[in-house]
Amino acid sequence: MTFAYCHKCAAFAIVARRLFAVRFVLGAVSVAAFYRFRQSVEQVFGRPVAVWLVCITVTQFHFMFYLSRALPNMMAMPLVLMAVSCWMRQEHTPFLWWSGAAVLLFRAELTMLLGILLLMELVTGRLPLLRCLKVCILAGLALLLLSFTVDSLFWRRPVWPEGEVLWFNVVLNKSAEWGTLPALWYWYSALPRALGASLALVPVGLALDRRARLLAGPALAFVALYSLLPHKELRFIIYVVPLLNVAAARACHAIWEGRLKSAWRSYLATAMCCHLLANVALTALLAAVARHNYPGGAALGRLQHLEPDAAYVHIDVYSAQTGVTRFLQHRDDWRYNKTENLAPGSPDMHSFTHLLIEARGKRSSALKPYEETHMILDSVDVFSHIQFNYDHFPPLRLRMRPAIFLLYNNVPENVRWPKDEEEPQPPPEESEKVVEPETDDVKDPVAQEDASEVEEPKAANDEIVFTGAEESDKDYSDDMVASEKAAELFLPPDDGTADEARLSDLPAQVIR
Repeated sequence: MTFAYCHKCAAFAIVARRLFAVRFVLGAVSVAAFYRFRQSVEQVFGRPVAVWLVCITVTQFHFMFYLSRALPNMMAMPLVLMAVSCWMRQEHTPFLWWSGAAVLLFRAELTMLLGILLLMELVTGRLPLLRCLKVCILAGLALLLLSFTVDSLFWRRPVWPEGEVLWFNVVLNKSAEWGTLPALWYWYSALPRALGASLALVPVGLALDRRARLLAGPALAFVALYSLLPHKELRFIIYVVPLLNVAAARACHAIWEGRLKSAWRSYLATAMCCHLLANVALTALLAAVARHNYPGGAALGRLQHLEPDAAYVHIDVYSAQTGVTRFLQHRDDWRYNKTENLAPGSPDMHSFTHLLIEARGKRSSALKPYEETHMILDSVDVFSHIQFNYDHFPPLRLRMRPAIFLLYNNVPENVRWPKDEEEPQPPPEESEKVVEPETDDVKDPVAQEDASEVEEPKAANDEIVFTGAEESDKDYSDDMVASEKAAELFLPPDDGTADEARLSDLPAQVIR
């Protein structure tokens, strides 16, 4: 038992090291790209503005939080920073190559941001149209060939992922299936949380410097265009944060330089410095919230700690969207299933040894189909809201609520392992029944025929075929609604883990 436990700990350590290695590499690349962007800002605006840019950025939560996340948006972030850096330096050929890589390899919607920068160069005549066409055609063909070759190898079918994304979002117009938010959500929720107190300085910087307007203008236009799409996430516009921070840094530099001219300017400079402390306080609060905002990952980790034996686990959609990734699936003797739209309480749901079920409490309707057959092992809470209590210091308290329940199947005969775990024997053919009568079961043809009729459903059920449940079987009660937010400072859990969860099951679909 001790040896098995040590072996599992060693396996988890190996997986953890791989995860840390991936995030370290991505974070290092992102930091290097941001350093290049800072150098470009220093070249255009001066060293003091570049220093303020770094101070502002490191005190903000979301940019630093996402910096090393293995999400397509953050994989495109270094390319965007390099493209904008080249644009600021008027290096047009590298700008087109970096932009093409970001658009064709990772996020096609970046055409709205980088395309505006390109259009500005063409309109002003700084970039000749003929030269632009030559570079774009060459870069486009090369990058498309690279994406098609590499991605087809990994997906095991001919595919251009960003092309499928455009088809799903633009042609089929199905992005709203992932949830919708109001048209102004980016303006009143996402940007204030991403920029923090520095948001108040952005208009000042835009008013002071035309160069800041040229840089921040395309970023604001990008947010405005993206607001037209019904499905919204903060990570979709994360690229504009460093661009808007340049305007805030320009305002900080101007206020700091004039601090000695009068008393009120001195007070203004002090308040400007204190805004960095406000950013740090907001970052601490959002970090505490984010720590409790991924119950899916916590639930799977807790289940693997509680269950020493082999298991066949079903992971529901909410769990997959809130932290369950392939990096957590490190048990070789476990099988993980993320099939969607299975009817609650159906034979398919009873075929697993363990279930991760979204529920708001033990009496939730989501758990009622399993009251007689399953046992609750544990539950995982999620952030609910922030409570103000002036009798305590600090007066803020994070309130939690149950989110995911870990269920164990008490009826082992209902469990049906995947085909690779238990290979069912197919029923014998009719010709075999006549030619090979070695067993007692086939001596009597009538008995044999009756036996085959009885055994046929069993053989058909040995391998589960998930066809999905009908819409009428879904529970749309309040207990199943995962998108309910109980406070304004709710950190949306859908940060790309849904994509990672969907990518873990083949055949995969590129849906973002």
